[in-house]
Amino acid sequence: MKRYVIAAITCIALTVGVSPAAAGGGLGGVVQTLTGTAQQSTNTAGDASAFNANGTSQSNDQSQTGTGGDASTGDATTGGASCCDSGDATSGDATGGDVTQSQEASNANSTTQEASAESKAVQVLPVNVAVPICVAKACDMGSVEQSNTNTSGDASAKNVNVTDQSNEQSQTGTGGDARSGDATAASGDATTGDAAGGDVTQSQQASNKSATSQKATAVSKAIQIAPVNVAVPVCVAWSCKTPDVEQRNTNTSGDASASNVNATWQGNDQSQTGTGGDASTGDAPNGGAGCCGSGDARSGHAYGGDVMQSQEASNANSTSQEASAESKAVQVLPVNVAVPVCVATSCKTGSVEQSNTNASGDAWAGNANQTGQSNQQSQTGTGGNATSGDAESRGCCKPRWHHELPEPKHCGHAEPKPKPKPCKPEHAGDARTGDAPGGDVTQPQTATNANDTAQTARAASIAKQEGALNLVLAPVCPKPAPKPEPHGCKPC
Repeated sequence: MKRYVIAAITCIALTVGVSPAAAGGGLGGVVQTLTGTAQQSTNTAGDASAFNANGTSQSNDQSQTGTGGDASTGDATTGGASCCDSGDATSGDATGGDVTQSQEASNANSTTQEASAESKAVQVLPVNVAVPICVAKACDMGSVEQSNTNTSGDASAKNVNVTDQSNEQSQTGTGGDARSGDATAASGDATTGDAAGGDVTQSQQASNKSATSQKATAVSKAIQIAPVNVAVPVCVAWSCKTPDVEQRNTNTSGDASASNVNATWQGNDQSQTGTGGDASTGDAPNGGAGCCGSGDARSGHAYGGDVMQSQEASNANSTSQEASAESKAVQVLPVNVAVPVCVATSCKTGSVEQSNTNASGDAWAGNANQTGQSNQQSQTGTGGNATSGDAESRGCCKPRWHHELPEPKHCGHAEPKPKPKPCKPEHAGDARTGDAPGGDVTQPQTATNANDTAQTARAASIAKQEGALNLVLAPVCPKPAPKPEPHGCKPC
């Protein structure tokens, strides 16, 4: 903004309407009073404000509940207790239902904020000129006040961001129980099937990722170039009083404030509960107490359900903040000139006050960041129990000297035989109980937190003044030569 104010106040009092004697005396009987002079050049920029606010909330809530079905096989029984060629008895395998659960949750957020505020006032070559002139017998000149003012307002830039990310995951799995029925054979093989309790497999993955970038810039700038104040009061009189002169050149920049505020919260809450199914195989008794060719009796394997649980949680946060504040005042070649001129017998000069003021305001830049990261993981696993049934095999007892006895033609129709002597069991089938391993529990957990914060704050308050000049010339007051008064009188 440019303003040019040139003011000239001229008052000339002539000897009009006075007696010839008075007129002949040079300066008549006129008394002149001049009113004050006020000159102003003002340039003002208003306040500037920039503000960004952001709130982000992200949440995942996941829950899984799985129950595997139970499995049970019926009993298997064959007859023929007194017959050597009775059939086998086999109970089928029983497998409890497996449970497989998988959860994945992720939150990703990116926030960019930029706030810029500038208040700028520029004043170029403002000029104030005051030349009051008074010609009279007596002059009383009013005061002269001149000012050039350039002011920029306050500048404020602010960014506020709040980010909340959370994942809640819950898994509950129960593998089905498995039970195989009894297998009873009179003389053939008796085999119970394997029993496998249901396995439980659980997997959880949760991740949070946030990136925040903030930039705040605030500038308050006042530039004043070549402000000029000139006051030349002229008084031609018998008695003069020159005016008081006040001259000011003022350049002021406002306050500058820049700030960034960021709060980030990231949390993962994971819970797993797994119970492997129980496994139980039935008994496998082998009959044929009165038959020599009894079969094997085997109890099947029993496998308790395994529990496998896996958890992975990660939080990653990146925050970049930059705040810059500058208050700058530049004043170039301010000039104040006061030249009071007094031509009188009696001169009384007024005071002269001159000032060139250049001031920059406060500058403040700040960054505030708060980051919270949390991972909570819980795993509970119970492997399934395993129980294998009994395996009993019974074979008939033959005499030790069995070669002396005739061989039976058909089982149950043998010729009468003598009472055998004490004997040990021969040709009886094997009796084997299957393995029974309890369920295993595997639980790996992985949790990571990563945070990267970069903050930069710059604040500058700059006042620059070049070529300031204040000039006051001593008042010029020459005394005029007295003239002889009429009738030969001398002046008193």
